[in-house]
Amino acid sequence: MSASVTMASTTVTSTNRVYASLKGKAAVQSARAASIPTKTREQTEWAVRVWREWALARNTRLLSDEEPFSTTFCELTVSEMDFWLSRFVLEVRKKNGDPYPPNTLYQLICGLQRQLREHGHADIKLFDNPSFHGFCSTLDGEMKRLNGTGNYLN
Repeated sequence: MSASVTMASTTVTSTNRVYASLKGKAAVQSARAASIPTKTREQTEWAVRVWREWALARNTRLLSDEEPFSTTFCELTVSEMDFWLSRFVLEVRKKNGDPYPPNTLYQLICGLQRQLREHGHADIKLFDNPSFHGFCSTLDGEMKRLNGTGNYLN
């Protein structure tokens, strides 16, 4: 069984092809979400949760020259990200109060970078943008300081 449709001077013939039902935006988003490995998704969620918990606590004890900031990382401007990420890597701690190892600090930032990409901000590159020079210098210095303590060397 086939159907013919005449369009201008061209005849288009369709055969009995079987297609899946039409898919909407939710199905596309679901397929994209399924492409992210479970462990990566969990690490991203963990990084965002650590950021949010730190930001909530930090907003309750601002210095006199600081203004409250969004606890939703993706809502910050680039300059706010640079400013607050610098403080984040210096101040964030494990639940027991110990500092995170340098590698874990790096993984936290990678999780925040993935969060940006997943929320339509792929153009914001935390490690490759000159706008984040201050943050990158702070992260580098803190990682070196932590490695210098001898607690995190292999």
